[in-house]
Amino acid sequence: MHSHTVAIAQVLIASAILAVGDGISKQLGQHYPVTEFVSVRMWTFLVFVLWFAHRRCGIRAALATTEPFKQVLRSSIWSLEIVVFASALTTITLAEAHALFSVYPLVVTLLAVPVLGERVGWRRVVSVAVGFAGALLIIRPGVISPAPGTFLILLAMLMWCGYQLLTRLLSSRERFETNLIYMALIGSVIVPLAPLGGPWVWPSAQDAGLMLALSTTSLIGHMLLVAALTRAPASTLQPFNFSIMVFAIFVGYVAFGDLPDRYTVIGAGIIVGASLYVLARERALQKSG
Repeated sequence: MHSHTVAIAQVLIASAILAVGDGISKQLGQHYPVTEFVSVRMWTFLVFVLWFAHRRCGIRAALATTEPFKQVLRSSIWSLEIVVFASALTTITLAEAHALFSVYPLVVTLLAVPVLGERVGWRRVVSVAVGFAGALLIIRPGVISPAPGTFLILLAMLMWCGYQLLTRLLSSRERFETNLIYMALIGSVIVPLAPLGGPWVWPSAQDAGLMLALSTTSLIGHMLLVAALTRAPASTLQPFNFSIMVFAIFVGYVAFGDLPDRYTVIGAGIIVGASLYVLARERALQKSG
């Protein structure tokens, strides 16, 4: 139980750190091409992963893979998802972004049927439909004109789902270090070449510091999430991942004066409730064998 408590605390701290990182991305996105500061983040990640792989198993062993195509595809989707998500933050609030992005557990549940051959009962199908209704309440098509970032965040969410499914396929076949090193290598190459954004701008000393802070928050946040998963199962921790929406609202208000409207709050509540039910059903079915 103590181990689970520590893991939950790590997830909550990671969520707060990652929300701060998203706030930095939103700030930098007002003045710099998204690919510029995300590339700095990727290069920082690459340096860390090379050191980590060298310490754990050796770089040559980490590069050994039986699934090269899936590794490249997974890493490419992950890298571009970060670029698309950061691009979305330039036109929508942090709260809206995370509220819509939180639909991903429901989408993964549906896509797991054709991709992974999993079975989904009618209760989870209904829960997924309810969650999508919550997303529609946030977007309100036909009532308001969605910002470009709305469509970008939905694209980022779908890309994240693809990454999650490929991770499930590879996690039992490949080393953890192998998954990491391909993410770092592919991301460091693909992101600078991504077509989003204009020509790069030489950053001021202050903004260079922000780019370094973004890289640091991303690295620390994700390492905390990995550490949490070594202490508690994902099904136990997943509900606490939704706390990032609370932290995102706080960061958005303090840094940009943004507050979500009531439709975003209600829609987010519906999405989270549906996601928690789906997770509870999956956990119950796993226990029943």
